[in-house]
Amino acid sequence: MTNTAAPPGGSGGSVLPPANPQPPQRVRRTHTSAGVSNALKALPKSLKKKKNESIAERNGEWGLLRAQHAADATAFPDDASMITVSDDEDFLSPASTLHKAVMASSPKTGKILLRALQSHKRSREDDDSAMSQPKVPAKKPRVEVAMLRGQSLPIAFHQSLHELYNNNIYMPLSMFTTLSLAHINANAVTMDTRKVNGATGEKPSRVLNTVIFEKDVLKETEMDRAQWTEAALNFVDFVGAVEGVESDIVKHWQAHFRHFSNAPDKQRNYPVLLSADITLRQCYVSLPFVYNHTLYNDETRKGVTEIEVDERIKELMASGAAAPDPVYTGGGGRGRGGGRDGGGGVRGGAPPFRVATTVHPRPLYASSMLEGAISSKNVRQPLSPTAPRP
Repeated sequence: MTNTAAPPGGSGGSVLPPANPQPPQRVRRTHTSAGVSNALKALPKSLKKKKNESIAERNGEWGLLRAQHAADATAFPDDASMITVSDDEDFLSPASTLHKAVMASSPKTGKILLRALQSHKRSREDDDSAMSQPKVPAKKPRVEVAMLRGQSLPIAFHQSLHELYNNNIYMPLSMFTTLSLAHINANAVTMDTRKVNGATGEKPSRVLNTVIFEKDVLKETEMDRAQWTEAALNFVDFVGAVEGVESDIVKHWQAHFRHFSNAPDKQRNYPVLLSADITLRQCYVSLPFVYNHTLYNDETRKGVTEIEVDERIKELMASGAAAPDPVYTGGGGRGRGGGRDGGGGVRGGAPPFRVATTVHPRPLYASSMLEGAISSKNVRQPLSPTAPRP
């Protein structure tokens, strides 16, 4: 049986591509613009020949590219390949001052400088790409607190109080009453602030102005006992939230306020107790110290003794122990300023003088010495009319 090949183009077989495919015939194009055509015609003959040679050379290159693309479109695509740029290549302009400095340095130093510059350039490009995308502000979730029947509302401490504490700024105790805390939570954004110096190299921050707060809301020197007790409990809770409930600082403040709460005769001595409390808390901010019962007793006793001495003097004055001062006038003999036989000394005499009867209590620091504070030794007796003049 003889196999016969089907003629090309017949219906019985497939058409094979030619061995050497020819590129498609290029369609001749002329300039359609009359201006361009007139400009080319006006060129000199030599320039026309030179331009035709350039056009013929370029047409030959394009023809080769078309033939290669027709043979293998994958290996010879229509579009041109991009130029590969390596990070190790010098990206500085030879005319730049930085390029001259790098070239003038040693090879090792120049390599280090180039790496630093390339790293900075990459980070800047990353920042630019990140800045091009709008940042969506992160929404801080709010957590609800479960409340039970009969339970009082929880005490909330605003972030501004934490900022004062972290900057080691003295906070008046009047800021921790329940009403003051509610006022801060509601109006902290609009309250007056002041600038505080941060650590070296840090930007100064702004915190609440405690002086303006006391002026506008409540001074700690004007708190009554109920406000002081309420603020002390809230202050201890605040320190516990910052430092930890079992921390030594919390134990210090618990002992601090317990000392003044357990002091005897709190009603009469409250001004003194409040003054000692403020003094010790102010000292603690500048130099934290361990609670010492003897130190607290001495500091409190100073003010209490002063009150006892003042009250004792008032009692003596009310009982008549210090009578009105007698008046002694005139003088003996015929001296200048005094008349004869103890006269009034009208002619050119000195005015009458008064001998004061005063009480001079000594500063005391113990109530057991109070009885000796006011004694006959401390009271000057009035001079008698017959006594010699001093």
